[in-house]
Amino acid sequence: MATVRTPDLLVARLEEQVRELRAALEDAAEAICRVDSDGRVLSVNREFTRLTGYEAGEIVGRSWETTVSAADRAAVRADLQTATDKVERDVHGARKDGTPFDMQLAVVPVIDLYGSRPGPKGHYFYMRDLTERRRMENQLIFAGRMAAVGTLAAGVAHEINNPLAYIVANIDFVRQQVTTIASRVIRLSSLGGDMGRSLDETGEALAEARQGAERVRNIVRDLRVFARGDDDQSGPVACFPPLPGS
Repeated sequence: MATVRTPDLLVARLEEQVRELRAALEDAAEAICRVDSDGRVLSVNREFTRLTGYEAGEIVGRSWETTVSAADRAAVRADLQTATDKVERDVHGARKDGTPFDMQLAVVPVIDLYGSRPGPKGHYFYMRDLTERRRMENQLIFAGRMAAVGTLAAGVAHEINNPLAYIVANIDFVRQQVTTIASRVIRLSSLGGDMGRSLDETGEALAEARQGAERVRNIVRDLRVFARGDDDQSGPVACFPPLPGS
């Protein structure tokens, strides 16, 4: 009966570990790209294909620069030349169809422990699509701005509403007094016609001022609704018939 030698077992275990590692890289949630020391793509995983649109046969052998926008390539080149450990930066990626996207790029050098050539023998690129995160960040920024505007609107509405209340009340009081005085002047004065017309004009001016104040009040109400969005609403309600025996 043949026996299995220890070196053969070690080789078999190492091969199994390599297969497991390759499977893990292939199914990783991040896009992974392996490049050599000259910047040529050696391999990519399934997520890289989905993210960039490049099939493995289309990108292998080409420069990594194909997948990074021209504006960010110089910074990534500098990372490749100086990185001795993992380096992360946000860049603009470029898909096969030319559409740009926000991307987080992590560059990890592959160190050759036994080679005679100094420096890394290549790099791993770990790519993550930031499009959705950027969209959510923009939504949060917009929501924060809207909250600030709402707070400002509430403060403005409050500051306007207080003096507006006594302006409207005083206008109504003056209009009532003018009407009363006009009726008395017309009855008692021989010049009642001219005086009455003057008082009528004054009353009309006050009426226009009252309309303007009412418009301001409506604006204040709209500001309060915008600021809170929970003002009491009035409207018809459903009426249910009484229960039997009630």
